[in-house]
Amino acid sequence: MGTKRQNGAGSVRKLPSGKYQANYTGFDGKRRSLGCFEKKTEAEQELRKKLTTVDDGSWQPPVTEQLTVAEFMSEWLEMKELQGRWEPNTAKNYKYLFRQFVSRELPTSKGKINLGATPIRKVTPAQIQLWYGAVIRDCQERRGEGKVGFGTGQAAHSYRHLRTVFNAAVKQEVITRNPCNDPELLQNPNKRDRFAVEWSQLDALGEHMPDDLLAALWLAATACAGRRSEVVALRRSDITINRDDDGVITGGGVHIERAVKDVSGGVIMYGTTKNSGSIRTCPIPVKAARIVAGHLGLFVDEDPNAWLFTHSDGEGMTPNALTKRLGDAATAAGFPQLTTHSLRRGFITEHLRAGTPDTVIMRLAGLKTLAMLAHYDRPLERDHNLAVGNANRALAAIGT
Repeated sequence: MGTKRQNGAGSVRKLPSGKYQANYTGFDGKRRSLGCFEKKTEAEQELRKKLTTVDDGSWQPPVTEQLTVAEFMSEWLEMKELQGRWEPNTAKNYKYLFRQFVSRELPTSKGKINLGATPIRKVTPAQIQLWYGAVIRDCQERRGEGKVGFGTGQAAHSYRHLRTVFNAAVKQEVITRNPCNDPELLQNPNKRDRFAVEWSQLDALGEHMPDDLLAALWLAATACAGRRSEVVALRRSDITINRDDDGVITGGGVHIERAVKDVSGGVIMYGTTKNSGSIRTCPIPVKAARIVAGHLGLFVDEDPNAWLFTHSDGEGMTPNALTKRLGDAATAAGFPQLTTHSLRRGFITEHLRAGTPDTVIMRLAGLKTLAMLAHYDRPLERDHNLAVGNANRALAAIGT
């Protein structure tokens, strides 16, 4: 929804000519004229129509033939932020795309291209292809200079974001079709296979895991399929350890309700987790509960608000720090392709193989759609072995 207009956001004034001019302010803060009218009632009627669209959030800035990609994207970004629907990282990613690859002139094989300066209605798929090649070359040059985070993956990521911008332009009837129409450009050709950690591999991984991160490994892989931003936002009060009358651990629970939203200037910003469906309480299996209980006793203060995982200085851990430390340990264990998301994929895939109902898995993992559940399903090594065994038995049955 758009920001509600303030008093004075619309007005009608009589001109020396005797006509009436209607003016209004959109929630982009710019004052605009609706034109001049012979009668005051006509001006007031048009003003009411326009202010209604401002109030209900359907208002869009007027489009001219010369509206550029940069102008549209700049107004679209501003509107999105005013509506308050974006997470800090989302806004940061789109602003980065705008700054690095849209509003800047890039060299191409045919000269130079400045996509931002191009009228949005004149952008063609061929120009997008040219721009995409320029982004790849730019990323490769920066990577060659030792800058981190640049490569074909960044180019594909930028293309996906730009496609979203053009989709918005289509929805607003600024353009009739999206020029970002090549599905192949959405994929990173150098992307590593999306690896899923099997539960049978956790002990081997744990042998190389830093003691203060062993609980993170088991929580994410066997209890809650935690996103890295959720795992590093866990507090002592989010953990429950269950014991029987003899004090023997029988399981536990982990409550997920917050996540790291942004890290800027060394300051960690926390907020609610990804979406309302991601707020969840998940059971912790017995083996994992024992590991988590040991972690609480060795590494976590008694304060209920104490962070579960911290840096050496006691401050909360960042998602990137968790990724790096987990990755280093996984490489030492012989799993160089493992990331924090590999644990999440493993949790979901193992439950699918075990026959856990889809709706239960989605609830435990904080997923909203069956399509996303299928996205996380990865082939495990034993799946390949099963396929080979099935083929051997079938061929033997027919005497081949």
